[in-house]
Amino acid sequence: MAQLSPQAFRALKRLVWLEELDLCGCRVQDGPVVEFLEAAAPSRLHTLNLTWCPDLTDVVVQTIAKTCPVLSWLSLFGNMNYTAAALETLAASQCGSSLRALDVRGLTKALPYSLETEALRKLFPSVTCIELHH
Repeated sequence: MAQLSPQAFRALKRLVWLEELDLCGCRVQDGPVVEFLEAAAPSRLHTLNLTWCPDLTDVVVQTIAKTCPVLSWLSLFGNMNYTAAALETLAASQCGSSLRALDVRGLTKALPYSLETEALRKLFPSVTCIELHH
């Protein structure tokens, strides 16, 4: 997969009307994603795919919690930087109650949520789909 240039990532912040963003597999840093989310706040995003974005950290999840009140589909699949604390922050936000689909498999620092379906469903009771990738 071709990667976006650093300039392209920085230009994300101009896309404030965006409703879907798929960055699957991109080597993007926290800064451009946070800048985009903050510029669009409250974001119109309903779908956000951050699967296999290995350089992102809890900062992005915390920003999603603050800026994405209508997000219904979120994949954080395969990132080993996100922690359980970040997921708990997300769950406590308005975004947490709007989510219907959430994939956190492979988040090694987000135990028990990334391994135990019951724990994840208890944290996010409105989520009905927890495996978005096969």
